[in-house]
Amino acid sequence: MLFQARNLRKRYRLGDVVIEALRGIDVEVGKGEFVVVAGPSGSGKTSLLNLLGCLDEPDEGQVLFAGADLASLTPAEKTRLRRRQLGFVFQSFNLLPVLSAFENVEYPLWIDGIPRADRKRRAEAALAAVGLDDRMRHRPDQLCRWPSWPTSPPRTWTRAPRPRSSTSWHG
Repeated sequence: MLFQARNLRKRYRLGDVVIEALRGIDVEVGKGEFVVVAGPSGSGKTSLLNLLGCLDEPDEGQVLFAGADLASLTPAEKTRLRRRQLGFVFQSFNLLPVLSAFENVEYPLWIDGIPRADRKRRAEAALAAVGLDDRMRHRPDQLCRWPSWPTSPPRTWTRAPRPRSSTSWHG
């Protein structure tokens, strides 16, 4: 299993009121699986994704990624894990409006120190996969006939996992 979450509980305090966002959730996700988390507002979708994505800590329970307990990682290791191994497609896309579709897809690769030729190849291939090969130089607001969403998945897809030990994200 790539992800295993066991008995996840997450509570938030709003004044004197305690909101139980997650109540003993168990989840398993295998390598290569695509997962959609759906439910009504307030059902705990964002809370679950924040725990799986190392953005928050559970009040109870355990999250394992490739067999490693996420609670044992330092903040820097969690950041590297998010940058190199996890991909998020946000509802609002989080595209930088002053960058082209190509630059938005390339940007996370640049942050990670990927060589220019490899960044170019990966960004072009990902954009071509969603039919944006002729619009790579357009900014998000110039994709008027094409919604911005095709740019967000390619940005995530370029984050090909690097070989790593199953218990460490150093380096």
